[in-house]
Amino acid sequence: MGLRPERWNEDLGSNIQNVEALFIQMVGCEASVRCDHCLAGRGIFALCVVVDEPGFPKCCGNCMYGGKGAKCTILQHGQTQPDNVPNAGVYGGVATTGMQTSAAPAARLRADTTASLDSVIIRKELSHQLILY
Repeated sequence: MGLRPERWNEDLGSNIQNVEALFIQMVGCEASVRCDHCLAGRGIFALCVVVDEPGFPKCCGNCMYGGKGAKCTILQHGQTQPDNVPNAGVYGGVATTGMQTSAAPAARLRADTTASLDSVIIRKELSHQLILY
């Protein structure tokens, strides 16, 4: 989930779309074809990551960040199947600099995190409640 530090200029919890974008980046897989937004390097994250699971938006994390999910070209191109390569930029919730690392730690994190989709949804709901609090 490598971040582009020059774009990290707002409070992460400023809206629910930003929290959802982080969830997409943490549990998703890199898209087989990047959306136009990511291809142009305009996203806050270095990778174009999607989640093909019920309950998640059908857009990438970069487009979801800031509430631009409806404009994601992954939706327009009908891509719903991400590559089956876990996002190697995240381990233990710590963002890397965008360099690809070994997928093994990320695969363990993804397996732990997505073992139950319900647990991810519960975390998402708890985050939303914390923001509202």
